[in-house]
Amino acid sequence: MLLKRRTQWMLLSGLTGAAAARLAEYVITTGWRLTARTDPPEDPADDSVDWKSAVAWTVSAASAVALTELVARQGARAAWRRATARKPPRRQRRKHIRSARAALR
Repeated sequence: MLLKRRTQWMLLSGLTGAAAARLAEYVITTGWRLTARTDPPEDPADDSVDWKSAVAWTVSAASAVALTELVARQGARAAWRRATARKPPRRQRRKHIRSARAALR
């Protein structure tokens, strides 16, 4: 085996996340153009963008990103289980640092 299971999992989940992000960007932009008949705002915080468009774009982008992340994660898990017949490797938990002094040890 060339790569460890954890490394393989990280590659698979990273690639599915990247592909899902590109797809989400395309879907959001296309949906905006179809419904608003204009290009989406490049920067919703810009003074030239009205409040309604800024809020609508921010809400739709945020919800699409959250949904995309969920679908990508679940899709990667399903692909991993089909390919290996096992659960994906667990996340490594980081040690909780109680103080700055303990962090420097």
